[in-house]
Amino acid sequence: MHILSTTRLRLSLHDPTDGFYQGTRFDRSGVFDSILLDGIEMAGRWFERYDPLMHDAVCGPAEEFTVVDGLEDGLMLKIGVGLLRPDTLPYDRFCLYEVADGGEWTVEKTDECRVRFCHELSVFYTYVKEIVLTGETSFEIRHKLEAARPISTEVYNHNFFTFGKETVGESRRVDLPFAPVGPDGMQYALGVSDGPLGVRISGDVPVVRTLFWANTRVACLEPYNKVKAAPGEPFSWTLNYQLSNNQ
Repeated sequence: MHILSTTRLRLSLHDPTDGFYQGTRFDRSGVFDSILLDGIEMAGRWFERYDPLMHDAVCGPAEEFTVVDGLEDGLMLKIGVGLLRPDTLPYDRFCLYEVADGGEWTVEKTDECRVRFCHELSVFYTYVKEIVLTGETSFEIRHKLEAARPISTEVYNHNFFTFGKETVGESRRVDLPFAPVGPDGMQYALGVSDGPLGVRISGDVPVVRTLFWANTRVACLEPYNKVKAAPGEPFSWTLNYQLSNNQ
């Protein structure tokens, strides 16, 4: 487990190879175990039953890339997971697939405020994710994809924030802008709150669409952005999380 902390904020992060998450849906780098703000669990284990092979056994901000076909005969590419072997049915993100090539992981905690995850997959890509504390109550998720051959996909963040509560109630509030900022999408800026607790999320890339998903534990916004990289043309993007406790 990798721990990043200030006097108010504590991030607990799993190593991609520690066995906590073995599903083939979500990016295995930077999988959160919990986010504590002033001792309150802002994001934690929202699922009733834990199984490392469950497709959504992840917490906090969790990222999933859409699957890429055609880069390797008979296999599917999932950034942050590897090459997957399909079955006879169309791809289903909720299914568990055989990993034909999981690539190589390296993890480095460069200081008390930063963890760097690197996933290298053969002749396809080098993907780097850094989770960095940027203030007493804020952090960033920084990404860079370098491709050995052209890769075009989308990625979204499943914001599993629990706000220290067992169930979602009438105090849960979701805020997001709808004003477009250009032909390629909307501004990456949204918020979720519950009483005095809140999180504001912003990004330096346009949002091409946003989905909403909820159950009794979480109410999640899922903003999607495009990712396009080619040899000599890496793609980088950053998400900023600002947490608040106004009690």
